[in-house]
This record gives sequence, C-alpha cells and structure tokens, in this order.
Amino acid sequence: MKFSDKIMTLRKRKGWSQEELANQLDVSRQAIYKWESGLTTPELEKIKRLTEIFDTTFEDLLNDEKELVLDKKEVEPEPTPEADSQPKVKENKDADSAPKAEPQMPKEKQKSKRARIIALIVAGAILFMLLTTVLPVCLILRNAGIFDGQEDESSQSEKESSSSQVIGANCAIHIMTGASEDIYYRVKLTKGQGFKLEIPEKTRDCAEFLGYFLEDGTQITNSEGSSLVSWQGEQRYTLYPHYEYKIKTVEDLQALQTFSPVRRQDTYSGVRITLENDLDLSGVKDWEPLRIYACLDGKGHTIKNLTSTKGGLFGDIYGAGDKYVKNLSFENVKITINDIPGPGYFHIGILAGWFQGDVESVTVKSGKITVAKDLENSVIYNEYSYHLIVDYVRGFENCESNATIELK
Repeated sequence: MKFSDKIMTLRKRKGWSQEELANQLDVSRQAIYKWESGLTTPELEKIKRLTEIFDTTFEDLLNDEKELVLDKKEVEPEPTPEADSQPKVKENKDADSAPKAEPQMPKEKQKSKRARIIALIVAGAILFMLLTTVLPVCLILRNAGIFDGQEDESSQSEKESSSSQVIGANCAIHIMTGASEDIYYRVKLTKGQGFKLEIPEKTRDCAEFLGYFLEDGTQITNSEGSSLVSWQGEQRYTLYPHYEYKIKTVEDLQALQTFSPVRRQDTYSGVRITLENDLDLSGVKDWEPLRIYACLDGKGHTIKNLTSTKGGLFGDIYGAGDKYVKNLSFENVKITINDIPGPGYFHIGILAGWFQGDVESVTVKSGKITVAKDLENSVIYNEYSYHLIVDYVRGFENCESNATIELK
C-alpha cells in the first residue's frame, strides 16, 4: 500500500476530515490533500508526528510493500486444516500402550517455521534501519530543492530511448508564489498530452487568477489550471501565477501591502493592477506608502486628498522588465516630511520615490510637498525633469504636474 493511501486510510479510521488532521499537524488542508494524492511528501518532522498521531512506525508508514497494521494485538495462528483433520488420541494409561513417535515431524516443522520467523525479523530490522536513515535524508534534500529526481528521469529516458513517447515521466513543477515559501512538487505527465495543476487559493476578492505563465510570458494553463500546451518532455516547469488586481475601494488599495504576489523581490511579476474608480483618501489620516513589484493602469481615474508624513502613494516600485504606471491623476496631495527613517538619503515623489520602470500619462492637478529645512540635504526630489511626480524613474513620457515644493 502506498504512503499516500496509508495516510488516507489512517485518517478515515480516526474519523477525521482533512481539515481536522491538518490542525493536528499545524499545516494547511491543501497540504493534506497533496499528501493523500501523492503530489508531495511531508517533511521528516511531519512524518514523525504522523507516526505518533496514528500510533504506528516509520516502517509501517513508509514501506509501500508492507500493508498497514491496524491492530497491534497479536493474533493467534489459526489451526491448519491438517491439524484439524488429525484424529485426537485419547490418553491411555495402560502399561501396554505404544509410545508415540509422531511428534518428530511437528518438531521439524516448528524449527523450520522458527527459522523463517527469525529471518523475517532480521530482514525487517535491516529495512527499518534503511528507512529511518536513507529515506529521511532524501526527503530533506527533496524538500530543500536539492534532490529533484533527475537521476530517475535520466535512467527512465535511457530505458525509453527506443520509444518516441515518454509515458508517466515525472516533471518537477516549481510555482513562484511570492510568499515566504514557493510551491514545489512532482507530477507524472505524458508526452504529447495536456495536464492540470492545482490553482492558488483565493485570498482577495479583487484579485482574479488568470493562469500559470513562464517567465517569458508564455501562458501554460488557463484560470482553472488546465494546460494550454501539451507536455513535450520538459524535466522542470518554473511557473508564475498571473493575477488581475482590480482596485475599487480604498481598502482594496491598502490591501496591496499584504498581497504576496506583488511583494516578490525579483525582476518578474505577473500582477497587473487596475484602478476601477476614483478614490478619495481623506478618510486616511496619514497614508502609508505602498511597496510593490507590479504594474498599475489607472484607466484615467483620479486619487484625491492623499495626506502623508511618510511619502507619496508608493514608497518604491521595484523590478525591471515591463513595470509601468500609466493613465493616473492626483488631486489635492499634501506631503509633509519632518523626519526620515534612518541615516542616508530619502527619495520623495507624489507617485513614488524610486521607480525602476516607466511612467506614462500621469498628471498631478494640485499638490504640495513640504520638507523640514534641516532635512534639505537628505531628502531627494526632482522638481524639474520629473515635476515632483517621482525622484528617479527609468522612463518618463506625457506627464504633467502643478505640484510645488517648500522648505520650511
């Protein structure tokens, strides 16, 4: 019985749901689903915890050739048909009773059976030692991303070199989530055929999952996780989830700060942010600048009444490639800088302080930046080239600003 089937069997025997078992192990329900589906394998620490919860052993749990022992009580061997067919001999106390010679055969059988039992115990002990040393190391390497089964794939390729179709080969799927831990698992695919991947759990109503893409922008699956291409034998897919994040309220805008896909600090992001309405920030007393790695299309809408002592709408917008902010207007912006976080220079702009991308068609209808006099050598701003919209930017086109700067 496979490891995945054993977990499911033991869980159901306890009468637990996947959610209840997940709570016992401090993992998500999706993790239990992947274990029971054979998509991933738990870490050594979790396997140890499983043996404690289900009152079993590493050997019983990890050895696929060994069936589950659901009851540890020793079961007395049932009498064999041969034993039942033997006639019962009554005790004869007469002196002329013949001595019994039959017990010689059962003793030989008993010795042979005892030898087999000893051999099985020794073999089981050796197997247990292997499972508790070699296999946990492999699991740790696999979870660390060091061991990804390439040796298995190469040997399988050699075995199937005479065939043009690879059937049931393992492909490593690496999904760059932007969270603290990316998702890594293996799946069996068939060359020339499609496949389906599990889609991310929805965490924001305003974020719509579009599908998985390669870094070069090639779409691999649709929004339901079904592939749009056939597998051609790749050993590994590194995929990025793409989202469309539609901002309709001030709360949607603030929630960007905790939306993990826009927090990824690399040169690629699959998040396209759109502003669906004009936003009035007068209800936010001191705006906290956002730090994101994404693109924003204001769609011609206006952000009004932004007031802050920390910076503009965005503190920084990092990431090279296709990052952009466009089609956005500001009105009645008031930024007052009396202090800066730590030593060094502080970049300031109504849109952002620092932007490694392109700004296009951004307008500041009215706005003012006030900087404390003693910070004039520390606060960096661009009044002329970029009109106080940003301090540093890669590309700047078709932008206008009526903002002013004052040292006070």
